[in-house]
Amino acid sequence: MSSKIPLPPKDLQSTSGPFVESEYISHGIKQANSLIKHNIIRSNYNVLDVGCGNGRVARHLVDLIDQTSGTYRGIDISSENIDWAKENISSVAAHFSFKAIEPGGKFPYADNSFDSSFARSLYTHLDDETTRFYLTETARVTKPGSYSWATFFSIERETDLLAMPVDKHKVLRKVEKEKEGFFTFYRPEINRRLSVFTYDWLVTEIENAGFEIINSPLSQWFSGSTPSHPSDAQVPWIFRKK
Repeated sequence: MSSKIPLPPKDLQSTSGPFVESEYISHGIKQANSLIKHNIIRSNYNVLDVGCGNGRVARHLVDLIDQTSGTYRGIDISSENIDWAKENISSVAAHFSFKAIEPGGKFPYADNSFDSSFARSLYTHLDDETTRFYLTETARVTKPGSYSWATFFSIERETDLLAMPVDKHKVLRKVEKEKEGFFTFYRPEINRRLSVFTYDWLVTEIENAGFEIINSPLSQWFSGSTPSHPSDAQVPWIFRKK
């Protein structure tokens, strides 16, 4: 079925990133493989994708989630992306559905509905309060014992970020401390500020939401390593609902 899904138009591809068309497919495959590796995707799972965009990852899952025993549900604040995904993905995979939600709005699902969840490049675009709310909502709609996978820009200490030269990797610009544990920096090529959280802040908020943390790496940009691509600085955390 996945071979029947066309590529979104370039203007929609750029809203999901990466920002080079040739990498749209390869980075989606990379993220899908990570979900498989961490047992987020199984054939009979009911899976939630928070911040699904136009289905950059979903397109690679349609042949992995069984259409008789599993489901995929994607939510996003972009109605344009959701409409495209409905027309081009749900049309060939009826067990995949997409819904537009209001920014910061409650997830449109009952408690304990999902066997797993994931959020790729979502929390890097959210402020601290919305991040806290979405983590709580994710815990509400996932089943006890279920695993969630989410990417963050994370640092060990705020001094690691504030002391970093702004041009170290030609992507960090105008770093600002917004609140305790929460920072933003400017990405000029997309004209957007992105969010960075300290390790302790993330641990506290994820645990307060009702999760046990399984894997919690630090972002490469802020640990002295150079990622092969800016997207690689977004590291996946794994946590299990208590």
